[in-house]
Amino acid sequence: MPYARELALDGTTGTIWQGNAQNVRFQQYSIGDVSWQFSWSSLLTLSPEYSVRFGRGSTLGLSGRGNLGVSMSGAYLKNVLASIPADTVVQYAPIPVPIKAGGQLELAIKSLNYASPWCGSGDGSLSWNAGYIESPIGSLGLGPTIVDLSCDDSVLSAAGSNAVIRCRVSSLRV
Repeated sequence: MPYARELALDGTTGTIWQGNAQNVRFQQYSIGDVSWQFSWSSLLTLSPEYSVRFGRGSTLGLSGRGNLGVSMSGAYLKNVLASIPADTVVQYAPIPVPIKAGGQLELAIKSLNYASPWCGSGDGSLSWNAGYIESPIGSLGLGPTIVDLSCDDSVLSAAGSNAVIRCRVSSLRV
């Protein structure tokens, strides 16, 4: 896998088996500290895997943890939990109306198997905890908001209690 020029690592310590990188940046976004630990038992299944934690010191308020590895089928993620403040997401979203969002967005990926261009298979959920929206016309408090996510052959599906959305992803631009 080629090295991403947009990725910068400062203050790396440790080894390929266990270590830490301080102030990891992707493009102009600070992810904060990233630590990794190799799972020796993963060699028994011929699927080398790392346990990763990220986000301490992130200017985005992003934090998370999970496992990533490579199997005979390709690269995969499993048991990933990532969290970011909703207002941070709104700051980077092209929304034509001035709004403020509160609460925490949490992405939980049970499993995701990579296949070009996006994913071969995967499932997880996106939840908005303690969510609210404030706009010039008023405020809206949201109840529990959970969307189930799945992917099959790069077709992403999102299903809530009232809707199902499917789209084919040919490229993703960050």
